[in-house]
Amino acid sequence: MVDFVQVHPHPDERLLIRSSLKYSGTMILFGLVLFAVLSARALANSYEVEVVVFERPDSPDLALETWDFSEEHLEARHSMIEQMGELRAEIDLEKEIVKLAEFEEKLESGNLPVLKSARWIQPAALYEDAPVVSLGIEGTRLPFAYVRVYRTSLLFADLALQLSPENPVILPMEDLFEPIPEEPDTPLLLPTVPIEISDEDISDEIDPEILPEEIPDVPHYFLFEKRWIKFNEVHYFDHPAFGVILGIWPHEPEQ
Repeated sequence: MVDFVQVHPHPDERLLIRSSLKYSGTMILFGLVLFAVLSARALANSYEVEVVVFERPDSPDLALETWDFSEEHLEARHSMIEQMGELRAEIDLEKEIVKLAEFEEKLESGNLPVLKSARWIQPAALYEDAPVVSLGIEGTRLPFAYVRVYRTSLLFADLALQLSPENPVILPMEDLFEPIPEEPDTPLLLPTVPIEISDEDISDEIDPEILPEEIPDVPHYFLFEKRWIKFNEVHYFDHPAFGVILGIWPHEPEQ
């Protein structure tokens, strides 16, 4: 027969065990509450998004980031072409930003030219249904610039931008809202015009014969980033040639 002996922990050990259990329970509860709050925010019905894109003309590291027509950079360029096929016509850009206006003023006063600032309201959606918003204008310093804000249980923002500093200075934001002539001298890529691209025009394979051996004389720079973002935060996306400031807020329609 086996005798079972009941062991009574020392009072100090009993207190330590109780404290550990209480701490563990508190942390679990805190984690559940935090996850619920973040999820609820990400599931807001619509979002207010503001973006400021600016140039850093005197950065010492520009040569390190210049597009060299390598296979990697061509794939990045193809990715932007794919984004063109997903532009959404229902997103209207506002003429003036509100919450990031102070950042825009500081950039301009600090000799950091603002290439584009924009504000828009968009519905909450999963990645597949989230609108791809274009901020770029073909033929300018910022020929391609796309922002996609979408939700899972959290909130994310994807950015894809190209800077071509040898191109003309980008048009003022208000010029996007002027009537477009029937035959403009420079074709404009407007954010509210969907572009149809067939599958034959898009390929993940790079033909080695089209890869130049020398770095192009005209510099181009790219920024691609995906980031988890919480409401009421201002995020900075860094690149030696240019930068992006972005913020997202829950949109509450006026009653």
